[in-house]
Amino acid sequence: MKTIEIAPVDNIAIKPFILEDFIEREDTLMYSEKISKKELKALANSMGLEYDDTSITLAKKLLNAYLKEK
Repeated sequence: MKTIEIAPVDNIAIKPFILEDFIEREDTLMYSEKISKKELKALANSMGLEYDDTSITLAKKLLNAYLKEK
């Protein structure tokens, strides 16, 4: 059985319903930053990986597709 509590009118606050308060903004869900090929080459070299344009392009496309799905 549920309990009901009766409150005086003075204790009740009425606020407008704003739909945007309950919806996550798309720009806060995903953050991506453009990286130059020079920066990617430096990162690959620091990790001991081989760098070529086709593998970097493919990796960027796969990563972007994965982030869009999330």
